Amino acid sequence: MTLRSRPLNDIDNLEPQLAAMKSDGATIVIIQPGPFAHRYRKRIFEGATSIGCATIYGFPPVAQDGALIAYGPDAIEMYHAAGQYSARIVKGEKPADLPVQQPTHFKLIINSVTAKALGLKLPATLLARADEVIE
Repeated sequence: MTLRSRPLNDIDNLEPQLAAMKSDGATIVIIQPGPFAHRYRKRIFEGATSIGCATIYGFPPVAQDGALIAYGPDAIEMYHAAGQYSARIVKGEKPADLPVQQPTHFKLIINSVTAKALGLKLPATLLARADEVIE
């Protein structure tokens, strides 16, 4: 397996970038979460699916938008932790004294609609490990 990076900062370059990836033999597109990728996520997912490439995204809720697999920290848990930190600051603790915390719960969401569009039959063991399977 070869990992290649292809920056995308102009959505008008999406199709040429995807075509270049496909001609290099790509079968999976790993999309790094960020404002640009999030804004254009549906178009990116649709473009990748249309050329037969699966997509993996690091923010679980976007599986609803067409990513084949979305795996990352549980956003609700992170927002809850942020609320707890805010409460501690309001009660007088200094932000610099608060410990840095890492996410403790990660979610795996699989979109079986996208899998079918790609002609993929996902292993039952993978589906069983998912926190959610979108039908």
